[in-house]
Amino acid sequence: MLMPEEEPLTREGTVDAVGESANMVAGAAKAKLEEFDLSVSLPNVVTGEGHEICFPSNVTPICVPYHSDWGPLMLEVGMAQVAVGV
Repeated sequence: MLMPEEEPLTREGTVDAVGESANMVAGAAKAKLEEFDLSVSLPNVVTGEGHEICFPSNVTPICVPYHSDWGPLMLEVGMAQVAVGV
């Protein structure tokens, strides 16, 4: 069986893969929590060191750290109750 040659990992490809993973997590969370009428914003990917991610003052973020062969990764999610127009 012929196997395609593996392409080397690139920064752009890695960021795209992480972004797509974040989209899948957000989509799955929204589907599972549909009964709560959530509004989900688009995920962002931030790379590099020394960044500070700020959330609105009424939001308490949840941070899930991961460790991989390529280094650390943190998934941060912030949720807040919003008024729904009737």
